[in-house]
Amino acid sequence: MKRNYLHFELLIGREVVDANGEKVGRIEEAIAQKIDGEWVVTEFLCGKFGAMERFSIHHLGNTLMHMLGATGTTPKAQRIKWSDLDLSDPQHPRLRPHPPRPAQRGEGQG
Repeated sequence: MKRNYLHFELLIGREVVDANGEKVGRIEEAIAQKIDGEWVVTEFLCGKFGAMERFSIHHLGNTLMHMLGATGTTPKAQRIKWSDLDLSDPQHPRLRPHPPRPAQRGEGQG
């Protein structure tokens, strides 16, 4: 298995863009899992709610929003899988384009 190593501190705060160059959010945190005895980054958290999770204050933000009368679902950080992020240029991380979804039977027929 090929290993990719990158210093995470070089990615924190970097703006992520999608395949079209549209802003997705800044990298704020990484999620790692122990795989075969090594810690491996599996996801990145982006956006302002990623920053709240990074500083472990997302519960405070949720509580404050509910106190102010907000209802509905609780906002979450955008999660990006390691495999979905092109880090060939760590200063300019990009989402990898997803291949087009195959048409389902009957789709597009009228």
